[in-house]
Amino acid sequence: MDNIEKIIEIIKEELGSELDPDITITPDLDLAADLHVDSLDKVLIVGDIEKAFDIVFSNDDLSNVRTISDIVEKIDEIKGRAADA
Repeated sequence: MDNIEKIIEIIKEELGSELDPDITITPDLDLAADLHVDSLDKVLIVGDIEKAFDIVFSNDDLSNVRTISDIVEKIDEIKGRAADA
């Protein structure tokens, strides 16, 4: 399972019955506009992603995150910073 698939699974698990069954989650969907992820959902999803990928997001890391692709880019950045440290 690649990072995108793992994040999609986390989102599906967290949103559960709130998720529109007619929506196919793709990497470029807007989390808020397309998936109706609110601030509480985002906190829960981010926590699950941090656990799954063994990382910690800063507020700056999340300030411009709108899509799953954005999340994957941030994960790669964080892992890159950790490898450089």
